[in-house]
Amino acid sequence: MISKVRSSESREKIAQLLRSSGPVFSVEHCASVLKMGRNAAARQLAEWAEQGWLKRIKRGFYAPIPMDTVSSEQVLEDVWVVVPTLFSPAYVGGWSAAEHWGFTEQIFSSICILTSKPIKNRNEIIQSQTFSLKKTKEENFFGLKVLWRGSVKINISDPHRTIADILNDPNLGGGISHAEKCLLSYLESEHFNQELLLSYLKKLGNKTAFKRLGFLLEGFNAEKYSSIVKVCEKNISKGNSKLDNEYKDLKISTKWKLLIPQNWSHHHD
Repeated sequence: MISKVRSSESREKIAQLLRSSGPVFSVEHCASVLKMGRNAAARQLAEWAEQGWLKRIKRGFYAPIPMDTVSSEQVLEDVWVVVPTLFSPAYVGGWSAAEHWGFTEQIFSSICILTSKPIKNRNEIIQSQTFSLKKTKEENFFGLKVLWRGSVKINISDPHRTIADILNDPNLGGGISHAEKCLLSYLESEHFNQELLLSYLKKLGNKTAFKRLGFLLEGFNAEKYSSIVKVCEKNISKGNSKLDNEYKDLKISTKWKLLIPQNWSHHHD
């Protein structure tokens, strides 16, 4: 049974902290609000966690335990709310953004996060949820939308940036086969905007992404997407590139200077 007994002074302190905090907060935030040193704040938070008022989410970060919660293990109803506090500067992207925009019905077990913070572990488990982290440059923080989850503001790649990221790095789309399906869903959706997609790809500056886009579009309908294919043709780099780095048994598409799997077939459904 979690003890909820505490002194009036402690009650005032924790109330002051929670009034000024989001669903997740850091030791540094506590030190600032309660005007104490970092070490003292860390000890205080650890004590409150021991008493059952807070849950340590990861080293240096805590969340309040709701009064009506049955278990102190899962204290966050929506685990996306940790993204700004734990990973900023960051945005939700890749397959998670593709799910959000309706480009895939596949359910992924992890949440894809692109961050400019140094990454120690590519996968972090917070509240039983895996976050897959990918490092990106801060100048690549464009083409983002704000998503509100309760009172928390989260950045997410917009529909065009989501597809641009997936073409830039198919791993962000769960591999090229799934990335192709996301691309087709995007092209057939209300979100499709040729100018924005191409401008985002130019800004990212990876010519292999243009090769992938042109090659995949020809597999869908070369005539229908001829204007985009022409732009892609003008942005081909001289060397050979891989459609997806995960594949080993490859053949060359001479037009696109692209190494593709021997057994590759386009997905039209």
